[in-house]
Amino acid sequence: MVRLRLNKQWGPIILICEWILKRSSFKPDVICYNLLIDAYGNNLNFKKAESTYLDLLEALCIATEDTYALLLKSYCKCGLLDHAEAVFSEMLKHGFLPSTKVYNAYIDGLAKGKDAHQALAIFQRMKRENCEPTAETYTVVINIYGKENKSYMALEVFHEMKSRKCKPNICTYTATMNAFARDGLCEKAEEIFEQLHEAGLEPDVYVYNVLLEAYRAGLHEGAHAVFDEMNRLGIEPTMKSHMLLISAYSRLGNIQKCEEIMGQLHLSGLTPDTFVLNTMLNLYGRLG
Repeated sequence: MVRLRLNKQWGPIILICEWILKRSSFKPDVICYNLLIDAYGNNLNFKKAESTYLDLLEALCIATEDTYALLLKSYCKCGLLDHAEAVFSEMLKHGFLPSTKVYNAYIDGLAKGKDAHQALAIFQRMKRENCEPTAETYTVVINIYGKENKSYMALEVFHEMKSRKCKPNICTYTATMNAFARDGLCEKAEEIFEQLHEAGLEPDVYVYNVLLEAYRAGLHEGAHAVFDEMNRLGIEPTMKSHMLLISAYSRLGNIQKCEEIMGQLHLSGLTPDTFVLNTMLNLYGRLG
């Protein structure tokens, strides 16, 4: 079951949990109900998630913090903000105060439901109610500002996090770098990359891909240096890594370099995706 959840195979999880709940002789516990609420929520079936919660109460099973967090996420993903707010009232009714875990689920659910404004409002409410944000909270908020091309706000949140003695993790650094990369601010992205190193964290392929993203707008030499550094460190470039490097050289009209990278891509056992193929076709068309 754990493997199914990690692989986001919600269909099989639903089949197994429904069998346990409705047809087996086993007495289901709260974990089973939570798994089913999670699976229905990820399948955007909020009615089933809601009915599973009601079944949990009817079975005299005690809901946990996770139950409410998963129910919140389910409603947010479906854009049902009034239902999500009602979960807070339901929690209080059953003796729960909204915790960091629940607020994180709410903010993340709103962000994934593309309601950035409400997500930021809930973030402020969380702080007003003296519920301490975690690295996960700050990372989601930084990602929101990054997607809105507000790197200056992403940096402000990053600094706030540090001032509150909340330690950034590798996802936080990556999100902050990405905010600068989206705005074409290579030097700022590099600064955060250096801070990541100073914090004793090891950059992974996602961090390097963000650097490639920052450089591809015009600094092709920097992009290639990052790509070479990945190979030197034994970090296997992904399809996206190759795509970003091809994109950098395509902007220069450098067919030879693009073809070299395509060759490396094939040698790595990767199959070019639609974006890579379209980039090459556009380049050939542009240069005749």
